Amino acid sequence: MAVASNKPEGFTRRILEAKNISSYFRAVAGPDGQTPAKPDPTMIVRLRQVAGAAADETVLVGDMEIDAETALAAGSRCVLVPGGSRSAEDLASVPADAHLARLAELPEVIERWSGAARVARPTIGA
Repeated sequence: MAVASNKPEGFTRRILEAKNISSYFRAVAGPDGQTPAKPDPTMIVRLRQVAGAAADETVLVGDMEIDAETALAAGSRCVLVPGGSRSAEDLASVPADAHLARLAELPEVIERWSGAARVARPTIGA
């Protein structure tokens, strides 16, 4: 797993460390002089390269409209989960591959997708 945030990378790393979850993430990225902020897909593309993952193997999990826009621009799936900035009602109309009530539902969605044919993937935002 990796983190793509519009917060500066160092700040994001400190948050992950404070929550004692930094070891779960292979890479962390944020906007800088070389990497534009989301929704530009550059950050996601670079993180995929670090992970050795293809676009169709990548799921962007987010809590804002910009996350869905970024996933679409990067050619990846998008899962939206209400968070601190958006409610489920706010996100309901945002095109995404899945809308979850809780992050704990994510493993089931990933498992379902891992058994599904890649060609069956719906195109969001079309």
